[in-house]
Amino acid sequence: MMIPMLALGVAGFTNKSHLASTFNTSNGIVLKAEHVQSDPLMESMNKMMEQMHQQKMTGNVDLDFATVLRIHHQGAIDMAKVEVEQGKDAAMKNIAQKLLTPKPRKQQN
Repeated sequence: MMIPMLALGVAGFTNKSHLASTFNTSNGIVLKAEHVQSDPLMESMNKMMEQMHQQKMTGNVDLDFATVLRIHHQGAIDMAKVEVEQGKDAAMKNIAQKLLTPKPRKQQN
């Protein structure tokens, strides 16, 4: 629940001003973030969210799920690219790189 609220709060900025935020989650974890409007990670997320919201639902749950999941997955790939290029934390960059590295296909018998 915190991440969508964080995204909504950041999406409202229209200039390059900075905002430092501290969020206390229900389990006691403190999240600190500094938001910048021109952040490429946020731009990737906003693009994904816009595409998901524009997707017309057909009423066919299987088709709708697959379509929205494809958009969501592409958004994750786009954000992982930003992390690999600009991230500072080695562990996070490693996670992002794993998302971008093609997995070998399992051979079916």
